[in-house]
Amino acid sequence: MAKYYTAEEHSALDRAIETKRNHEDELFKIPGVRTVSVQPKITKGIRTPEFAIVVHVERKMAADELLPSEVIPRILDSVSTDVVEAARGRVASTQPPITVHKCGARTDGNR
Repeated sequence: MAKYYTAEEHSALDRAIETKRNHEDELFKIPGVRTVSVQPKITKGIRTPEFAIVVHVERKMAADELLPSEVIPRILDSVSTDVVEAARGRVASTQPPITVHKCGARTDGNR
């Protein structure tokens, strides 16, 4: 199944991708950061129309357990961030993979 993004959603996706490119080098300097991606933002387990920079870390920790330089900002250049614990090894997903195409189409593995 393909979902086509509106011009506004496509603009938000482009902004998130550009922000990721601008900040990923500094994010990778933070100990424990494994990958950085752009994905739809998930709040309380629900996918929202907003895009976020998702920072996958070795182990998620409370901010008070980290040095100030190790805390990932909640927002980078007006784009929200999500911090998630990186999966160890291969983990079966209950959701199909999502591919966002530059033309604005989104395919999610459901046919």
